[in-house]
Amino acid sequence: FSRQGNPKQSVELHQKAIKILENQEQQPKNDIGIAYYRLAFSYIKLKEYDLASLAAQKALEIRLGLFGEAHPDTAACYYHLGLIAKGKNNYDEALSHLMRALNIRKTFFDSNHPDIVENEGEIEEVKAKLKNR
Repeated sequence: FSRQGNPKQSVELHQKAIKILENQEQQPKNDIGIAYYRLAFSYIKLKEYDLASLAAQKALEIRLGLFGEAHPDTAACYYHLGLIAKGKNNYDEALSHLMRALNIRKTFFDSNHPDIVENEGEIEEVKAKLKNR
């Protein structure tokens, strides 16, 4: 729903999904991680950065436990944390998270992969903000 332009409805649905998933004994942890990741994305779209940060941190914690540092899903969490920090005008923190995401992604994807291109674009925007402070 968030990608279809309705992040508020997306937040509600992901919150419900997380409650259901957390109450199931045999639920794979990655499903909960995905739900938190998508919840963070929805909060980013709404510019609710503090809530986005909480969801992204939870997603990162789950993904680090499942996949470790060197995994595209972990990189995606760092990328979200970078976007959140950028949205809060914390450009040094944003650059740190975005660079971490990019370094992980470069081990998995070619330089013309959309995730790499998008990540590099965000880094350039943050560097420009830092330069103009």
